[in-house]
Amino acid sequence: MIAGVQGKFVNYEGKDPLGFVIKRNLRRMHYNESQRAMVAAKIANLKDGQRKDLTISKGRPNGLAATSQTDAADMLNVGKRTVKRAVSVRNYGVPELIQAVESGTVKVSPAAVVATLPKEEQAEVVAKGEKEILKKAAEIREAKREALRIANQAKAQIPVPKVDGEYDVIIVDPPWPMKRIERDLRPNQAEDVDYPTMELEQIRELEIPAAQDCHLWLWTTHKFLPDALRDPYSTLGNGPGWGPPCRPVLGIHIKGPLKALSCAGWLTPDL
Repeated sequence: MIAGVQGKFVNYEGKDPLGFVIKRNLRRMHYNESQRAMVAAKIANLKDGQRKDLTISKGRPNGLAATSQTDAADMLNVGKRTVKRAVSVRNYGVPELIQAVESGTVKVSPAAVVATLPKEEQAEVVAKGEKEILKKAAEIREAKREALRIANQAKAQIPVPKVDGEYDVIIVDPPWPMKRIERDLRPNQAEDVDYPTMELEQIRELEIPAAQDCHLWLWTTHKFLPDALRDPYSTLGNGPGWGPPCRPVLGIHIKGPLKALSCAGWLTPDL
């Protein structure tokens, strides 16, 4: 208009103007994942516990419904956990830290960890540049891992009470030797789980009060499924402490609903 060229205007007639604008702009902007996550964090304004279909966002034209973090993540083509980290940076980070992520200088993951520090300390770290931010984030994570390791060691010293008698149905959630997936970690969260774990040989030696043909409901993850399925009638090899042969039913933790799988053929896999 300033150059004297008549602009061309077309009325938008769709039902998702926000999504339309984002989709068009993403094609011409070369944002990295962290930058897109920061945009999604601005868009995601639906509070926890609010119903999206009943919530109208204040300050938005035409009574647009508020946007959840999941919807914002889909719009910007980023993971929901990445958006959560961006929300943490926006809510708790100093302006300099937020700017560093929005400009593409620093990734959102280490920025979210640094955002857990007092604001004065954040400002000092950010002022020293990207390397200092990454260094500080690594230090915080390592301190968290060490604290969790010490706490788990203390928990592991608590004796497990023995159970009298034998039982026909037992539910077991073994402390599999597992770690959290790095991409799923929250800011300032360690890779170790929040409870003591055991090696497979230690789990096999556990004393389980199982009766003959006990129906054993055993929780497992995909990674440890081969160990849980080692013998369909004697779970985990039926070590000395697991008693007589059992009829295991595995609760397998995979993406989506929990799946139940019978190894003895008396329970259908679809349950």
